[in-house]
Amino acid sequence: MLGLCPAPKQSRLASLTGTLRGKLMTGREFDLERHAPAARALALSIVGNQADADDVVQEAMLAAFEHRGELDQGRHPKAWLLQIALNKARDLLRRKRVRSVSPSGLEGVTTPVTTEDVDAVRRAFQSLPVNARAVMHLAYYEEMAYAEIAETLGTSVGAVKMTILRGRELLRGMLKESNDDVR
Repeated sequence: MLGLCPAPKQSRLASLTGTLRGKLMTGREFDLERHAPAARALALSIVGNQADADDVVQEAMLAAFEHRGELDQGRHPKAWLLQIALNKARDLLRRKRVRSVSPSGLEGVTTPVTTEDVDAVRRAFQSLPVNARAVMHLAYYEEMAYAEIAETLGTSVGAVKMTILRGRELLRGMLKESNDDVR
């Protein structure tokens, strides 16, 4: 069939990341594949399922490659890729009009919790506004400093702190309501 059929997504992604290794800009090394897991985790926390997250990462990496000349010399490539992935995830949500799907995560929880508790936290997290989910994901799952989050999202450190504060308050309120409903 002489290349008339598109390649499967996984092989296209592997081919793309292999092509993206090397110099992004003159004198500057950037391996997109190294930052793909962080972009995938962020996308997953926003879109809620692995298949859509993989699509978001593929689109983000392709966009990063196509616009590689636009990366500012002072900006960290990981922050740039995460911003692109966040934008692509938001675009997907707009297209699908899907707002409530459970994220993965909570693997790092060290206190004993029930399955119902984990599900409640996931539902509450997923019901947060997209921006709050993104900021909280970067802070708690990617363990980024507030300044890094601000740079990644193109906002101020104060806005990041306020978003986290309000996100925590929203989560606390939703979880309290969830516990009150159970009783």
